[in-house]
Amino acid sequence: MSLLFNKSTPESYAVSLGFPVLLNLWLDYLEDCESKFQKIETLLKKEDWNNLRILFHSLKSSSLIFGLDKFSELCTKIERNILQNDISDNFISEINSVKNLWLESTHEAMAYFQPK
Repeated sequence: MSLLFNKSTPESYAVSLGFPVLLNLWLDYLEDCESKFQKIETLLKKEDWNNLRILFHSLKSSSLIFGLDKFSELCTKIERNILQNDISDNFISEINSVKNLWLESTHEAMAYFQPK
């Protein structure tokens, strides 16, 4: 089972970028995700699967940088389901639960990203 927060990933970025830069990227990431979560509901209602897939692809990739492994895995699964046109009730339920997992994951990561 993967971790909600894998601190080794952001630590490697902190070494190469410096912690202050990584912290600014983290704050940008949080803001960007909030915007994307608002878009998810709209895209889901419109059944705009292509743009929903692109949005989850972006969430997947950016979340990996910050060590949010389990959340990224769920985004990967959702992206794959869309590509395979597997739009079941279970799939819709996973989309509806994605923000809760993101909130749990970012909560776990917050201690690491406190300014040092």
